[in-house]
Amino acid sequence: MLCSTAASTTNGGRGGLLKFGLRNPVMDLQQINEACQVKPQKPIQKLKELAINEPRKITCAKCVSGKFGTQILIELDDCVVFLPKRVAAALTNQVDALKGCRIVFRGMKKINNHYEQTDFEFLEPL
Repeated sequence: MLCSTAASTTNGGRGGLLKFGLRNPVMDLQQINEACQVKPQKPIQKLKELAINEPRKITCAKCVSGKFGTQILIELDDCVVFLPKRVAAALTNQVDALKGCRIVFRGMKKINNHYEQTDFEFLEPL
């Protein structure tokens, strides 16, 4: 309803569909419904929740801008994991090279006797 009202007021009621790039008033409902469907997503898991010393294959990696700045998001077989911010600057230009590599969570390490950080490493692809 909003589109037809906007089209009629901006173009005098004539040819309003052309203004929005819709040359054919017949809609492709199949294409629209595909865009509206919610696709299943892998759950987000924390790095520290991964099994210790178990290599996991990285199927996809990308830089994402989020609430806390730029972060690296890696996709594993069954979940997605955000890497700590401390590695984002080093990996931003090399994020595509992570695909096919493996990640291994080594555990939590204490720093300054108060805080813990995740200890992990990347392994070459098999």
